[in-house]
Amino acid sequence: MFGRYVSAKDIVLDMGCGNGWILRQVARRGTGVDKNGKTLPKDTDAFKFVCGDATSRLPLPAAHFDVCIMSQIIEHMTEPEKALTECRRLLRPGGRILITTPKPWADPVLSVLAGLHVFGKFYHVVYYTPHGLADMVKRAGFKSVEIHSYNLGLDTLLVARR
Repeated sequence: MFGRYVSAKDIVLDMGCGNGWILRQVARRGTGVDKNGKTLPKDTDAFKFVCGDATSRLPLPAAHFDVCIMSQIIEHMTEPEKALTECRRLLRPGGRILITTPKPWADPVLSVLAGLHVFGKFYHVVYYTPHGLADMVKRAGFKSVEIHSYNLGLDTLLVARR
């Protein structure tokens, strides 16, 4: 899904990277950030991993990254605007932000799947409609916003430029 938005030369930032799987799948080099330092893999020549909070200023250089991925994380944040501001600081001019998040109508489906133990408990602070997410991203200073649906229309992929 992210591959069409990431080129081989791009330096990618993955906010909320967990074990770094998405970053290693779509990028040749980049940095992963996650609050839970226990899940972070070890650094390699191509990939660095940082324990940190996406809603605060991270120890990373400004205007360094070509792409920032926020996959299934923004719905867990109490201050998503701060994370968007930090992504914008870290992206080069013209850089792309890629955000995935479940739509509000995904909640009943997710609740049933959690009840069936398909995955563990989840906690979403807020669900975003596609247009509500787009408005928040624009307020953070991003432009050229594209909205796509996937997973049978239950999830949103938003793509925007700094």
